[in-house]
Amino acid sequence: MKLSEIKEGQEAVITGVKGEGAFRKRLLEMGIITGETIKAVKKSPLKDPVEYRILDYDVSLRNSEADLIEVTTSKKNGLNKTNYNPNSIRSHISNLKNSRISPDEYIKDNHSLYRERMIGEIYKLYEEKLKKSNSLDFDDLLIKALELIEDHEDVADYYKNKFEQILVDEYQDTNRDQYLLV
Repeated sequence: MKLSEIKEGQEAVITGVKGEGAFRKRLLEMGIITGETIKAVKKSPLKDPVEYRILDYDVSLRNSEADLIEVTTSKKNGLNKTNYNPNSIRSHISNLKNSRISPDEYIKDNHSLYRERMIGEIYKLYEEKLKKSNSLDFDDLLIKALELIEDHEDVADYYKNKFEQILVDEYQDTNRDQYLLV
């Protein structure tokens, strides 16, 4: 949705900014950056310019300028089940964990990409909730076991000698960490 489409009094989260050169620099100086909340304060009767509030400042933009700013009006920092499918995010987080990419590292690497940064924030919140509840998910169980074996040679030797054979069901479906653990 374009910023020019929001109604007077309505808030939105900026998800993308188009434009180049001096125009883009002007937008950045006004605080119009991805992830910020912006509100349509006053729409003039002639529909141009429109007054918006961002970072506690009022700014005026022509509709042609506002057309270059993508927003979402969904609550919770722009998160909704259409743009952020829970199963897709869970799978994405699992892949990040299995690649041993931390939430902070992912956020840092994707700072300029709004959707990816939001997924990183969800990942970080998920990890905080797991830690607070003293819990591990399935990926953590594998990673922690693997870290234990990698960091402690005596533990690795113990388990190498403990089992003569190991049966792995659905071996074709193992991920990298499962393979390393076996």
